[in-house]
Amino acid sequence: MVSGGKKKVEFQGQRSKRCEVCDRTLVVQRLARGCLVHRCPLCGHVVRDVRLCPAGARDQVYGGSEKFDRFRLFFTRRKLLQLLPQLAKPESLHVLEVGFGDGQLLRSFQRRNHQVYGVEVSQPQGLQVDQLRYLGAHLYYEGLERADLPKERLDLIYMIHVVEHLEDPLRCFRKLFAAARQGALIYLVTPNGRSAGLRIFGESWWHLEDPTHLRFFTPQSICTCLQKAGFSPMRVSAPLLDSITLEVNSLVRLFHRRGAVMDHVLVRTLDLLLVPTALLSRLLWRDIRPSMEILARRE
Repeated sequence: MVSGGKKKVEFQGQRSKRCEVCDRTLVVQRLARGCLVHRCPLCGHVVRDVRLCPAGARDQVYGGSEKFDRFRLFFTRRKLLQLLPQLAKPESLHVLEVGFGDGQLLRSFQRRNHQVYGVEVSQPQGLQVDQLRYLGAHLYYEGLERADLPKERLDLIYMIHVVEHLEDPLRCFRKLFAAARQGALIYLVTPNGRSAGLRIFGESWWHLEDPTHLRFFTPQSICTCLQKAGFSPMRVSAPLLDSITLEVNSLVRLFHRRGAVMDHVLVRTLDLLLVPTALLSRLLWRDIRPSMEILARRE
């Protein structure tokens, strides 16, 4: 168990760091020697500076497994399709995916004759992306902060493990609110800064392996941020199956200090063997689940 000790942030010659959600002065939480994060004492929001909390972060952004990603894709698609009956005209929608990657998920909506929009930070390649573009998808490659989205047009917006990477999440949520029409839904999946896993594994928590994970929202901070942008939060829950190998990977990182742990065949084998045990622990102890899913609406 890592130390949860906290102290007020002090910088020589600088103002104390403030919460980007509720503007409270942040405190320092020590995850390990040489690994500090900033946490809001009011909403629990966690801000991570990789210089203060390197946590053996890998060099590249992506460090997952394509096989496990296909598993996530299947359940995410099913969850999104379950949301469609809540929309006014579920048979003809304007759908935006922020962080569409190789385009597989967005392409599934295009096949159902929905008008689709996608945002990425650079121009990805691949067959699915080529088909999206050829069949009339509106694709933006300069990132959400700079994307010129249409006004009051979108019915469904979703972001799967994206908000933790944003430079200015409140500004981005306000932009999405302006692009959403009345009754539109926004669905998010992101790491949970209140997860017991962060307390247990400390700097070995697998979500810290990604050097571009800049923040970890909590249920309170994500709802506050969405409300400030104009959305009405409807539900925050802890999904059972998201990032299903995270606890196993975090255990491995206790001993494997550098680089992407899932690069190793033995680790992927260990993931498969221990996933049932990890899922059982999540069933018995919900607080250890590493992610949260959020559903909100523009009223």
